[in-house]
Amino acid sequence: MGGIPHPRDCSRCLCPGGYSGRLCNERPSGCGEVLTATTEYQDLQKTLGHPQLPENEEFERCTYWIEAPAGARIEVKIENIRGKYVAIDGCPIHGVEIKSQLDQKATGYRFCAKEDSGVRLTSHSNRVPVIIYSREGQTIVALKYRYVSNGKPGPMPQPKATTAAPARPQPRVTTPRPRPPVVVTSKPGTSGGNDFGGSDGFGDFGGFGGFDGFGGFDKFFCRDSLG
Repeated sequence: MGGIPHPRDCSRCLCPGGYSGRLCNERPSGCGEVLTATTEYQDLQKTLGHPQLPENEEFERCTYWIEAPAGARIEVKIENIRGKYVAIDGCPIHGVEIKSQLDQKATGYRFCAKEDSGVRLTSHSNRVPVIIYSREGQTIVALKYRYVSNGKPGPMPQPKATTAAPARPQPRVTTPRPRPPVVVTSKPGTSGGNDFGGSDGFGDFGGFGGFDGFGGFDKFFCRDSLG
């Protein structure tokens, strides 16, 4: 996967990390295995070395391939990372490399700090190589993985159907009729009485004004060259 022909032996390839074989289409031999993802989270935990292990020139490493059905993507979640040293840029002593990117020739995403707990990566294809490595002390890596469709988790269980409570009757609202103005008129008198002309008008009360407020893998370059 993404290998190039060996300059001294064109019958085999130089492979990127996480791949091996004549055409770079095999998982490296040794520690590790091929894991099959499902829609439920599964655990991947590995401990390398021991607390008193001195620094070595060669890495101890385990390579895993997490695979899913064609067309699915893989989600990897970091649960815990522990090592002898605090995190160093590039993670040169210990850590985990997760190759979820599209270009598998490139180095994957490397993590080596306890603060990386909770990080989630979603792959561009249905295979993710995971390389856990260490060359001094003890390294502990804990991951969770599952496959998702179109970058989204599978369907969640639906809640059970419930029957809505019967609607409570609402009280009727009535609007009072406007009272007509009362007009009082004096009766015509037979003598010099007063006339109480005019009317007592009942004023109209205006309303309140409203308030306005706010995929897939790269081409097999090595395979094509050797094909």
